[in-house]
Amino acid sequence: MPNLTVRKSGRTIKRKTSPSTRSDTDSTSRSVPKLVKRTPKALQRDTITVATVEDDSDSESPPPVPAWINDVSNEIFVLQKSCMLGSVAIVEDSDFVRLGEFSFRQFETSAIGKLTKASEEGKTTFK
Repeated sequence: MPNLTVRKSGRTIKRKTSPSTRSDTDSTSRSVPKLVKRTPKALQRDTITVATVEDDSDSESPPPVPAWINDVSNEIFVLQKSCMLGSVAIVEDSDFVRLGEFSFRQFETSAIGKLTKASEEGKTTFK
């Protein structure tokens, strides 16, 4: 049988080395994965089946109604404020306020001022 490859002129022929001349360190065992042919049975195994469930919503009760949320923006709240120095009440007050009307910063600054005045009158100190 004739050689089917064409050799270009001027090129040298590369010869394969024999297995006995190769060193053991150069040889690596490479595993080539085998080609797996898919048969119609194998294809049927890989298909996904979807089960349908009948809807029995008529027999179930409807979802529960969420609780009503009250709007408290217009309600009036009673706010009790107090500031103590030991066992003596420096500030005691009650206010009727709506949501957003109370300013804690204003209450704190006035309470600190009254507390400072009361500590000077009682000749005591506080931290």
